[in-house]
Amino acid sequence: MLYIYIGQHVIKALHVNRSLLGQYSVQQSEKKFNVQLLKAGKVAHTDIVASAIKEVVSHLTGGALKEKQISLILPQEAFYFSRSEVPNEMAASAITSFMKEKARSVLPPHLNSVYYDFVGAENENKRIVSLFAIEESTVQAYKETLQLVDLQLASLLPDTLAYYKLFEKTLRRGKIEHILYGSYEEDLISAYLFDSFGLLEKEVFSAKLTQGKGVEEPFKKIGAEYEEKHQKINR
Repeated sequence: MLYIYIGQHVIKALHVNRSLLGQYSVQQSEKKFNVQLLKAGKVAHTDIVASAIKEVVSHLTGGALKEKQISLILPQEAFYFSRSEVPNEMAASAITSFMKEKARSVLPPHLNSVYYDFVGAENENKRIVSLFAIEESTVQAYKETLQLVDLQLASLLPDTLAYYKLFEKTLRRGKIEHILYGSYEEDLISAYLFDSFGLLEKEVFSAKLTQGKGVEEPFKKIGAEYEEKHQKINR
């Protein structure tokens, strides 16, 4: 499977292959670009983004170059987001109906067509369902961009959901935790706040790193802000 992440100024490609003996091999490629690739999570310039994808993928080798179906990972800002608590005993069919109604209430009324999906998590006798949605026109623009380099969109997910899956299995059952997940590139740090059920707030925290200082200070600052709201950061 070929995974491609597109950010405002960076593209990352990751290829995962499983051998007949069940062993996995991974290779990756990444490049930063001076030109802005995305605006508010949408393709800024189709030709430029397509060319950038082609360049990054070209640095992969072997079977990765034969992959045509890709999983595309996009920044959270490309998606609408909402989360709701539902009864533990609610049936799957009832949750689907509930989330359809939820989608109608939280999405802008001018959107006639959107793609949406939801994921659920349970802990401490609570069940939270998170809704992610993206405009059909936005998806179509990405499809057209990928087609220019002979690639096809197989699946799409927000980067925040990918981050959550990284540490989901480390969460302790019976305890609600708050996790600040961040990354930094050069002089910029960005972070999202999660809890045991997934993304807690869609807003991203970002700050410039002070020259000569580490990343601890910005994280401590946002941690203190959230603790003022009675939300202790556990990790």
